[in-house]
Amino acid sequence: MTVHLLHVTSAPSLTTQTSETEARRLVAEMNRIWSAADFSVVINAVQTEEAVHDAAALAWFTSSHADEGPDAVLAHLIPIRPAVSDQASVHIYFIGSLPCNGITMPPNAIFVQDHPQLREVAGGGREPRARVMAHELGHVFGLFHAIDPDQLMFGGSTGVRLTETEISTAVELITALHRP
Repeated sequence: MTVHLLHVTSAPSLTTQTSETEARRLVAEMNRIWSAADFSVVINAVQTEEAVHDAAALAWFTSSHADEGPDAVLAHLIPIRPAVSDQASVHIYFIGSLPCNGITMPPNAIFVQDHPQLREVAGGGREPRARVMAHELGHVFGLFHAIDPDQLMFGGSTGVRLTETEISTAVELITALHRP
């Protein structure tokens, strides 16, 4: 996994305030959430980098678009995402703000905003960014949204519970990806 700390000189509200130390702590917390599936992710690198300057995409992010949905968010993230050389790895991007808590850019990119807004539930996660990363990683593993607020795959809550079906689905995909 590569962690990207995005900076946007022309749009400071998009520049992440997450430090490398924080990012490493958040990945450790995300691993705690996924420990029920008996696996963890390893950080290969943490990179501080400038987002690609695309004036139209950056202007879109600096105005209000909360009601346009995930397709619009993805359409505007694609042109600002820096190029990556390792297409097989998962890439986590910390960004200052988004019109959503986080989003998965298939097949292997996750964007997490600095200050996600989650509804607290009993037994939920303690760190919102780690919970959002864990949720979005679930999408990378082929999981869909859940219906119970205490579940990790429920959108917008602090829930972290994984069902046996979710665990087996994630483990099957991970195993398939690592077969010779």
